[in-house]
Amino acid sequence: MIKPPHNASGRLSGRLALILVIITVLVMSLFGAARLYYAHQSFERDLMGRFTRISQRIASAVNPSVWEIYRRSSERAYSEEYAASVLDSELTDPYLIGIIVYGRFGHIYMGKTNLPEQGILAYQSDQRRSLQLAADRKLTAPIRNGSMTIGKVELFFDTRLHRQQLQEVLLVEIAQMAAISLLFILLLYFILGRALLRPLASLEIARRTFESMDEAITHVDGEGIIFDINPAFTEITGLSRQEVIGTPYHALISGGIFALSISEIKRLTAEGNSWSGEVYIRHRQKADFPAWLTITSVSGLEPGNECIVYVFQDISSKKQAERQLQKLAHFDTLTGLSNRRFFEDRIEFELKSARREMRSFGLLFIDLDEFKVVNDTLGHAAGDQLLKEVAQRFSSRIRDTDTLARLGGDEFTVIACGASDEGLAQLAVELIELAQQPVILSNQEFEVGASIGIARYPDDGESVSELVKHADTAMYQAKSLGRRCYSFYSRELDHQLQQRQLMKTRIQLAVRNHEFQLYFQPKVDLESLRIYGAEGLIRWFAGDGTLIPPDEFIPLAEESNLIQQIDRWVVEQAVITLEQWSTTHPDLELSINLSGRQLHDASLVDHIKALLLQHPIDPRKLQLEITESAVIGDLEGSVANLNALKALGCQLAMDDFGTGYSSLSYLKRLPVDTLKIDREFIRHMHQSEEDGSIVEVILLLAHTLDLKVVAEGIENEEQLSYLSKAGCQYGQGYLFAKAVDKASFERLCADSLCSLS
Repeated sequence: MIKPPHNASGRLSGRLALILVIITVLVMSLFGAARLYYAHQSFERDLMGRFTRISQRIASAVNPSVWEIYRRSSERAYSEEYAASVLDSELTDPYLIGIIVYGRFGHIYMGKTNLPEQGILAYQSDQRRSLQLAADRKLTAPIRNGSMTIGKVELFFDTRLHRQQLQEVLLVEIAQMAAISLLFILLLYFILGRALLRPLASLEIARRTFESMDEAITHVDGEGIIFDINPAFTEITGLSRQEVIGTPYHALISGGIFALSISEIKRLTAEGNSWSGEVYIRHRQKADFPAWLTITSVSGLEPGNECIVYVFQDISSKKQAERQLQKLAHFDTLTGLSNRRFFEDRIEFELKSARREMRSFGLLFIDLDEFKVVNDTLGHAAGDQLLKEVAQRFSSRIRDTDTLARLGGDEFTVIACGASDEGLAQLAVELIELAQQPVILSNQEFEVGASIGIARYPDDGESVSELVKHADTAMYQAKSLGRRCYSFYSRELDHQLQQRQLMKTRIQLAVRNHEFQLYFQPKVDLESLRIYGAEGLIRWFAGDGTLIPPDEFIPLAEESNLIQQIDRWVVEQAVITLEQWSTTHPDLELSINLSGRQLHDASLVDHIKALLLQHPIDPRKLQLEITESAVIGDLEGSVANLNALKALGCQLAMDDFGTGYSSLSYLKRLPVDTLKIDREFIRHMHQSEEDGSIVEVILLLAHTLDLKVVAEGIENEEQLSYLSKAGCQYGQGYLFAKAVDKASFERLCADSLCSLS
């Protein structure tokens, strides 16, 4: 959950609280002033009412006597008893402290006060002054007889105590209102906090997110004019905010969807939809760069006031990595020639084209002679040098319309378009002559030859598989004729097919007679050089003790159901071995190869599941290695089987990564745990910048996807040092040990550290 920024939330909360307090103080001040004003006015009205009533009663009571005095004008006397009878009842008013009644000529007719030590007022002026000092209000009313004023009444009021009490009452009321206002402020703060602060905090989060995103974000109005960008936009494009704001967005982008009008873009992004695609963005100083652009439309507060949001990121590095992987997928990294995948695509295309145009073409299958001697004598580095030299020679002879490919090892193919039999023969002769020209390897001169088999469309086959098979058969025929020659496919070559069938029979007998053994090549932690596991490799010792290499019987076994029996035997032996190791070497893991046929076998998962139930081992110690080519044959079925194996707890590894399709989309779908870098990249990575870059790209890809990496074919300490510095975790190869039998491998494990050899 994203939390609002504390500083922004605190500032907003503080401002809201201050506003509420100011509003409350103003309201309370206005309320207090109004309450005091209206209380004062009410008291004044009440006081005037009291004055009017009291003065009228006194005037009515004394009017006859005052008139009599006035009429005679000689007597100015009054009776104290009379004054008390008239005035005592009026002095009960809580605010009235004195009354004076004056005659026509201003003399005091009578008076009385509540002041201490004073009572009836006579003619002493000092008594009147004391009364005036004690009162804060003096009100006067005339005494009339008809229309003639014959005297007046003065009433003296002391309202100070009342005003003080009124102020105290008002203070209590204000305090009560303050308490109520505090509760109101808290309630209002809570309500506004939910209704206002949270949206404001969300806006602050959106703004900070907008400014901190690594992707460039641009806000464009309904006319296609830029009105806002984030800092990443400037960083990616080199264009400042001043250069961009107010300009049309289309001016920054090359081609693609931006040939459309802004109204068409709005239509594409209407109703919450978005558009995504690859475009080229203009840079202020550099060349246009590829970017992945996503366009969405956001509605404004008012109808028609929409904002179109453009988000893009520079994918130059990704495109470069894709190009490198495409190169891995289509071209041989050693020779630069087309690889097997490209060859298969190309011959399929050529076959369809020839069928449509009713023309012929030829397929040459080339295998170098004596290549194994060079490899065994001088090592793989010399063998690789030889392959590159031969590839360059072949390339110099091949026409632009032809396709030269290296399928692997020392096998090459040529798709020769529109050539006659004579032309195919001449081409084969020239290629043989080029191959057998001397080559200097390790300061020694060597000569190798080439055996070439030729198959023609449509005479020798009307499908890719037939042509390849027949060209391969013809190549073996050329080798049987003494090497360094070529042979066209013919029906007479069926004898070789019989020999291949004989080998299949021998393989079947080998399965029955238990002539196969599982050998183990150590897998080593490159940091500690400790053995952490092994790869199980099948070996065939014939009845006479002859070791038959796997590349001689495995391809034949894969052509029939024999491979299934062999694969099942390998899996069973691996599980049994892990069960034995669970007590003697519990930390070891064991990996075995799954063939393409085995991977697509519907019974594979059930078979392994049954073995795991029969032999209680930790399934994580069993690692199953697959190749990209095996997966691609039936991607959906392969993914389903691999996910099922993963659910059993088994580990999965992608073998020979980089030599096949090397597709990110395929790799993303496969639940693999480990990538194994093919030995062809390892051989020259510390000498070849290209091979080194490929290894580093694969390591970076694996680390990004959180996958383990095992380097195959480590043969010297320079390779080991290079891989360790590059961050490779694990490896295997002749530097540590060849594949050995189980007893020898367990002795290696007992030594704890793998000896460098």
